[in-house]
Amino acid sequence: MTEPKQIASQTPYYEGRKLPLDSLSADEFEKFVFSCLLCIQDTLGLRIIGKPSGSGDGGFDVQGETVYSQRGACVQCKRQNAPLSTPQVATELAKVAATSALEGSDIGEHRFICTGGVRQKLLGQLRETSRQELALEAGEQLVNASNGELASLRTRLEEHRLDPRQVAESYVSGLDLLSAWGVSEFDAALSPRWNDVLTVIERHFKIATLVREHPRAFFDRAAYIADHRDFTTVVEPRLTSAALPEGISASSAADPIETAPPQQREIKSLYDLMSLEVGTLAVLFGSGGIGKSTTLQLVRAEALRTMPDSTLPILISLVSYVPGGLDRAIQQELGVDHGTWRSLPDRILLLCDGLNECPSANVAPFLDELRPLLQRKHVACILSTRELTRHKTIVLPQSPVGVRLEGLTPIAIQRIATNVLRDGSADDFIAMLATV
Repeated sequence: MTEPKQIASQTPYYEGRKLPLDSLSADEFEKFVFSCLLCIQDTLGLRIIGKPSGSGDGGFDVQGETVYSQRGACVQCKRQNAPLSTPQVATELAKVAATSALEGSDIGEHRFICTGGVRQKLLGQLRETSRQELALEAGEQLVNASNGELASLRTRLEEHRLDPRQVAESYVSGLDLLSAWGVSEFDAALSPRWNDVLTVIERHFKIATLVREHPRAFFDRAAYIADHRDFTTVVEPRLTSAALPEGISASSAADPIETAPPQQREIKSLYDLMSLEVGTLAVLFGSGGIGKSTTLQLVRAEALRTMPDSTLPILISLVSYVPGGLDRAIQQELGVDHGTWRSLPDRILLLCDGLNECPSANVAPFLDELRPLLQRKHVACILSTRELTRHKTIVLPQSPVGVRLEGLTPIAIQRIATNVLRDGSADDFIAMLATV
């Protein structure tokens, strides 16, 4: 039980804010991570075995094994202000590679959790299938270490007639999983076992009443990801930044003050769309049947494939929207059993399909519900609509990023025809189109 004096000195934790992990010492952070991993080990497919201590831990802050393969798992906790970088990760990989080789251990998963976040370059290297860059860097770190623990490990490897470079490179390339989480990703991973995690949190932080009264949404995240991440198309949609269609604006005669346009890079790809910052509104528009709904499905799939630990894309149809029903639509789409989606720590990417198909009387109520979510930076939102709608005017809650969905190019049409017409008639079809 936490003593009253300890509680008084603890950092408050409020609903809607990230866990203040930077207020913990390095030792407290390791203990916190270890206790949390015990709560969520089943959702990660791990069995947490222990928490080595002292200078001889070999780089293992938390030790476990994977359920499906029984290979070992190493978790390293980095309590630091600076983002996790490639050289730092390579050094730690080299250390664990050497230690496991000397001990005869078989490590299948290596996870990093860092309070300072993760550099974009490193995230890109982690997404590489071969992990070649990280493997080469780990080998270099081990081979060229001139002093300290790495140099000592290299000497021991050489005494056992093991090639240090080969040990490091084969370790990295042979991992079943190599990941690096910042606070946001780690926080999101705690949601499936939130009630259990709360007992850990209260040992380190003062918990606001709101956190208990409005628990995080409980839903099957793994199933949700599996249901939507594999959606693909033959060709990727062509996107360009563009001015909004006539009849859609962020001001009206009753409220003529136009808000400043958002500071957002040009939208040219699905990655640009799915990387919108929270608080940003984008309008995806194009003619009927051009593929707006498909584009939103692709955005959802790509986000779940590349950012499953930190971004939660939620696709809802505005055809069936009823005033006051936005929360309920989001909860239903996620399959929430209890709790609220608003308490989730993820970057929520709200994908709203078919604004032009929403009943005219319901458009203003929907936008009124959306406004505070954007203002409070609860979501980033993409609205899809036809360029010409049945609605007389649409007044958006803030200045959006306009994104036009362009039509198919001749090459794209040929690729689709080749994919669909597998009997060899694709060329005849393309030739027929040319005569139309």
